[in-house]
Amino acid sequence: MDYLIPLKPPYDASRRVEARVNKYSVINIDQNKYSVPDYLVGKFVKVKIYPDIIKIYYKDNKIAEHKRSYQSHYWSVDINHFIHTLKKKPGALHSSVGRHQLSPELQEIYQEYYTSNPRDFIELLELIKEKDLESVLKAVEELKEIKKELVTTDNIKNIIFKLPTGNKSLGNKDISIQNASIKQIKILNEMFNLKPTGGMKIE
Repeated sequence: MDYLIPLKPPYDASRRVEARVNKYSVINIDQNKYSVPDYLVGKFVKVKIYPDIIKIYYKDNKIAEHKRSYQSHYWSVDINHFIHTLKKKPGALHSSVGRHQLSPELQEIYQEYYTSNPRDFIELLELIKEKDLESVLKAVEELKEIKKELVTTDNIKNIIFKLPTGNKSLGNKDISIQNASIKQIKILNEMFNLKPTGGMKIE
């Protein structure tokens, strides 16, 4: 061991700069804008610029990563960075740059079910961050098969949190829990769509 040459530290082929987060919660790198979490407005962050990606750090913690753009005046925005701001102004979601950079699946869900309820969509984004997009898309499909109007964030949560994720070999018990959740939603849907018949009194 005494004769071995010490290992060299890992080589980091990045250009490093410091940038200030502007009022729009983005930093400017080579004439392009990259978003960071909105609680960092006015703060200075450290940036590692690689040929393909941009990594952004605050107090030595990585808080954002973007694919590097070689265009000019391009905005790379992660809508999750604006959750705090959007909660205060949910109406701003419809015209936000971040919404237009969502995945095609989320774009479709927003247009189909959430244009009149952006606050609920913001909660859905938080749910995706907590769980995963695949679970949300699956829950949306299950609800849509029952009735389109049932696609709400609350109903999606009800399905997801009763179905464990990350386990492909679900047991009978897990499947029965999921089926019970769907059954409950179906029953509620039928109840609220019942029409009173002769002799029935609804209070």
